[in-house]
Amino acid sequence: MLPSRGGFGRHPRDQTSRGGGIAMARRRGGTGMPMRRSAYDFPDVLKYANMDMIGVMEVADSSGMETDQEDSVKRADMMIQEELKKISSYVSKLLRQKFGRGPEACFASAGSRFLVITIRGFLSPMEEVLLQHGKEDSVDTTRSIIVSSMLPELRGVISVSLGVEVDRFYHDWNYANNAGVVIAVFEKELPFARTIDLPPLRTAMDVEAFREEVNRISGYVQKVPEGVEIHAIAPKLIVVMRVGILIPIEKALLGRGFDRELRIAKDRLEKEHFQQSPVFARLLGGPLENVFVDWNFLNDEGIVCFQLK
Repeated sequence: MLPSRGGFGRHPRDQTSRGGGIAMARRRGGTGMPMRRSAYDFPDVLKYANMDMIGVMEVADSSGMETDQEDSVKRADMMIQEELKKISSYVSKLLRQKFGRGPEACFASAGSRFLVITIRGFLSPMEEVLLQHGKEDSVDTTRSIIVSSMLPELRGVISVSLGVEVDRFYHDWNYANNAGVVIAVFEKELPFARTIDLPPLRTAMDVEAFREEVNRISGYVQKVPEGVEIHAIAPKLIVVMRVGILIPIEKALLGRGFDRELRIAKDRLEKEHFQQSPVFARLLGGPLENVFVDWNFLNDEGIVCFQLK
């Protein structure tokens, strides 16, 4: 049986977040890994990095103070980006160790309560042969087993690097585009995530139209979700969390052990409809390059990641 790729955690609430980019905090709990002092342990850097989110910024009395604050924010952002680069490099290293070769590109973005790691150019010679013979299911099964085996180690690295605990993971692949994604979900919104100005989903009407299209497609494939979260992680990355999506026949199949068969069927069907919808391209201001989907059947929730060209 194909192992479930989704993690465990609480049900998401119906909400919309446009928190973007980037984050840091002191580590809250142990992971069995040694703790190192982070560059983020500077109180002034933390203060200015968080000022736009928690509203503690006081009006500066002079242009010099404003300049110092802006410089502190820039330094904090640079340090956070450096940590994200380290996570990306570590994921590339893990994939190389597990599969015998690493990806051509690996990039991490953080926002709201998500860390999204996008992967490109990652097919082994054996996988290429299997795909040429129509054995995509076999490739997906093998990848799911191997990637799942590396997630505990990745959880510890993320916790140490960003100072927050990972609640669960999702991952998916688009073999036609030789691309994939690993998404870490945190229990709550990152305290250092800063609001960024994104062209897509700029108005409340855009967000509601996006939500309605997600509900329409979900309802056509299975049923309208009981809850939907929409998160803009980066200018070209949108993450959607859906809760309450399983219909009785799917729950019955899962109860009989048909996890793998249900996952394969839902993967193809949902990707096809999400990818072909003209509504998303219009709202996001451009065509979709990839759509990734994954589920946590135990918690009756699923994730969709939209990546723009």
